[in-house]
Amino acid sequence: MIDATLSAALLASALLPASTARATSDLDSLFPPATKAMVVSSGQDKKFSYYDLVRQYAEATNQDVTMTEFTEDLLRARSVGISRSLVPAEQVQHTFETLLVNAGFVLSPPRIPELPIVRVWSSEGAEASLLRGDSTFLEADEVGMAGKHPAVLFTVTIDLSHTDTRQLSNSIRTLTVDPNTQQVLPAGSSGSMVLVGLGERIAGLAKALKSVDEAAGRERLALERQAQVISLDHAKAEELARICALVFAAPVDGVPEPHLVDGPLTKSLLIIPDARTNSIVVRGTAAELERVARLVAELDKESAEGN
Repeated sequence: MIDATLSAALLASALLPASTARATSDLDSLFPPATKAMVVSSGQDKKFSYYDLVRQYAEATNQDVTMTEFTEDLLRARSVGISRSLVPAEQVQHTFETLLVNAGFVLSPPRIPELPIVRVWSSEGAEASLLRGDSTFLEADEVGMAGKHPAVLFTVTIDLSHTDTRQLSNSIRTLTVDPNTQQVLPAGSSGSMVLVGLGERIAGLAKALKSVDEAAGRERLALERQAQVISLDHAKAEELARICALVFAAPVDGVPEPHLVDGPLTKSLLIIPDARTNSIVVRGTAAELERVARLVAELDKESAEGN
């Protein structure tokens, strides 16, 4: 069913504070699943408009769809422009959203469980400025799956602890095409960033930003790494190196495969024994070197049998 007017209940939900916008922990449950296939066709005697597409979607999913008169006029005026197609029920949601977003429309999931009404927005005109207030909040670990819903506007906060988020957000902001459906904001001085965007776009942007942040972290870690040679008086280099490797969960013999069980202090630690000089070469941060040196000092003592 399609309704171009807002019911009193829907109007009340639209006036709720932004903090009450829908949050989700299951992207698969944003919309009721389709119960039958969706027909995308109008025959040869007339065009198949986006309004017709919305009607077919509503019928296939047994949902009510609402919109403003402005959006309805745009939907009626635009042709989908594809030949006859029968979309299987399991593909209805993603196909419908893909067609919508490519034509400049946005889809909002039901905001109140007791009122399962979805809404189609236009990203044009005065109502476009209201889109961000109707976004769906995601957990950071879910953003990679946002591509399931290309026409849904999401908001997510991601951690970028190795990046200057203010400088990065300023750079990205210059590339923003539509400020109503894409926004990047630093979350104060916390090293986090708030992203607002449509499904596939926000998933791709979050992935790119995490890659940049991880690269910055590796670069910073490399700059912090130091090397120290510790000569041994009593212990054998190979034995002591393996003990240190077990204690700090670090690689030994130059094999860079650390098992990170001791927190961030073991991320760059590398221990290499030198049997020829009976010493160990330790590479890591200053804090890591200090910890290893303390352990070596305790272990490199003359045994009781040697006294």
